[in-house]
Amino acid sequence: MSYLPKEQRRSEIIEAAIDVIQHQGLAAATVRNVAKATASSPGQIHHHFESADTLRAEALLCLWQRMKIELLSQIKTTSPLETLIANMGGCVHKEQKETYSQLYKDLLEASQMSETMHAVLMQIMNNSKERYCELLKAAQEEGELHKDADVEKLALFLQALGFGFGFMTDIRFTSFEVQDVIRFQIDLVNNACKQMRACS
Repeated sequence: MSYLPKEQRRSEIIEAAIDVIQHQGLAAATVRNVAKATASSPGQIHHHFESADTLRAEALLCLWQRMKIELLSQIKTTSPLETLIANMGGCVHKEQKETYSQLYKDLLEASQMSETMHAVLMQIMNNSKERYCELLKAAQEEGELHKDADVEKLALFLQALGFGFGFMTDIRFTSFEVQDVIRFQIDLVNNACKQMRACS
């Protein structure tokens, strides 16, 4: 292993871990496998990361961020609500959707065995909720979503709905598309707000 500045070496290790996660799964991103991918020793990996979990956590967050940026670049709309619906529906390409789904399943399993990975899952969920809130607030400003709608509750509800329907589609319990379910729920909220406004 050639000498590299500390930050550059750390980045190289993270990139190797990302590559292992993408091609072999989250569980395969062990210190030994990442060391092999970087032609270094496990001790050199431990010099930069205290455990395999901390390495996996950092690599996974980096990978997830990249995947989100890629997903958002595929969404061709200026409407905040349509951006939210497309975002919640997942990737455009089947292969990307399967990668996302597998990564989420791996993370869910890992989060039940490790506090570090649970913290990563919570961070990803919170980031998603914050993004949904931003888009819902923008939708209110654009007049797409009723101004009386509770954005925080709606974001959480849509998140739960999206994950629930995603699971039900995965196991082939339903053929509903998540986007259609989200669109239907937003219409219900809009109609309920209008009716409440009309009654008061």
